[in-house]
Amino acid sequence: MKQLEAVLIFGVAIASVVAGGCNQPACREVKPIADVEEELSESIKDRLDDIDATNAQKKAVLAIAHGFMPKYEAMRRDTQPKTIAFMRELQLHQPDAARIKQLFEELSTRFQLFSYDLVDALVETSHVLTPVQRKTLLKSELKPKKPFEGSWLLDRSIDILLWQINATSEQKELTVEFKDELIRRSQPLQKELERLRLKMVVELGQEKPNADALRADANAFGAALQDFVPQALAYYLEWHGKLKPEQAAVISGYLKRFEPCDVFADPAATNQVDGTAVSVNP
Repeated sequence: MKQLEAVLIFGVAIASVVAGGCNQPACREVKPIADVEEELSESIKDRLDDIDATNAQKKAVLAIAHGFMPKYEAMRRDTQPKTIAFMRELQLHQPDAARIKQLFEELSTRFQLFSYDLVDALVETSHVLTPVQRKTLLKSELKPKKPFEGSWLLDRSIDILLWQINATSEQKELTVEFKDELIRRSQPLQKELERLRLKMVVELGQEKPNADALRADANAFGAALQDFVPQALAYYLEWHGKLKPEQAAVISGYLKRFEPCDVFADPAATNQVDGTAVSVNP
């Protein structure tokens, strides 16, 4: 499960920042809603062409996607301030574990609600397609995915990170120990998430998908993540607590680049820093 690589260790992303040099943006660019909708529409058209959808079907599915976008935008508006606060807390020399836990739980709750909107849109879309079209569309999703067990790229990225902060031998050993332990602990989680994913794909392929069953699976999916992510954060906070002030400052600088730009901020409430708009709101 490749997604877990980013969840467990941010080494790959950090390595890309290091490789990119100093001319990095002050925050992570967030794609405008209009661009997201345009890309979604193009992707839907391509997928519908693959299953020989009629013009009427294409029009109906695109209308569902268009109706879904305001819910997506509402989710982004609700979660962005908390995401920014979460990332800024991680950047502090002494992050507040209780505050991080609170923000994570609030974000998880909002994403869970959004998952219901997504389920409703998928079920509505399934009603537009024929059984054969649904089967064709979902065929590639039925292939089981192997769990992530580590990679050469991840290990080298961690090496670069440790080199950048001039890590001591003890810090290097602790980093590798935590990485290995997180990957080991993640194996049951990855298997459970894959089981739930396949179950949901099968349900969506039914003649009349059960929305309640899909929401229950989405709940289980979220609950599994809510159980594991705090464990991963605890490892990070313990690791961060072993850093010297100058090392923590380097990590803070890297994390700042993963903080989403505040696209919903009042343009009048921004400063220009190195040509980049940066919100002055907390």
